[in-house]
Amino acid sequence: MYHLECTCPIEVGPFEYLDGKKPSASVGSQMRTDAHSYCRFGSMKRAYLVVGGALCVMVLVVVGFAIFNRPVPSFDFEWAVEEGAVFEYEVRAWGDTSAGSISESLEAEILSLDGTTLRVIIVSLPLVSGVFNATTFGLSVVSVPKASCTLTNGTDLEGQLEDIVNSSISGCFLPIGGWSGIDSLYSDELPYWGAYGQPYYASKLSGDHLQFGYTWFGPFDDSGGWSGNVTLSDGVPSRVLWHYSHQYWLYIEFSLVE
Repeated sequence: MYHLECTCPIEVGPFEYLDGKKPSASVGSQMRTDAHSYCRFGSMKRAYLVVGGALCVMVLVVVGFAIFNRPVPSFDFEWAVEEGAVFEYEVRAWGDTSAGSISESLEAEILSLDGTTLRVIIVSLPLVSGVFNATTFGLSVVSVPKASCTLTNGTDLEGQLEDIVNSSISGCFLPIGGWSGIDSLYSDELPYWGAYGQPYYASKLSGDHLQFGYTWFGPFDDSGGWSGNVTLSDGVPSRVLWHYSHQYWLYIEFSLVE
């Protein structure tokens, strides 16, 4: 019985024909030649695989670096409104709720706003120079308090009611000069449901205004937030709608008095 000798690391065992006949010397010589050729081919194949694998890793590293270090565009933001500017909004409030995080007393305060007029004074405007992404724009611009809100009948807003009104109105005063950029940061629609404690924003350009909104989801199967129609020319919301939901809905609508 002949043995095919090979110096490459592929193991080649004894070879026999299926009919039990031993191969001739010439056949054995040819098999040794074929085996060595096969071994050289196997070694080259493995070499190509190693080189190819290394190239794939390099490509993935380069692509990954490009994706995760992609520069965020710098928007030419500026405020069209000034500190001290005054706006008035007609207020409507309606709906009903059940338990959740809205107490009966707060619900009563919210519904008492119906038919009143809100005076909004811009007291502070955050810096809007620099580079923003979806998270930093929400934290550094949208959620920053910008306004002081009181009723024209002399009634002061206090506690949770003040927070609800001020955050809804302030969130919809936006800088101009980068509307397409803001629109690109967020999805077109707010989710119907999401993670507790996670803020969600949405934006959509529509004619001469930007539809901009925010929502949150609470621990009691409740949710709330606001949305506004922001005029592109000055960044002032013409309409803001605050909402809260827990089995039932509760709304406050603010409409700009022209």
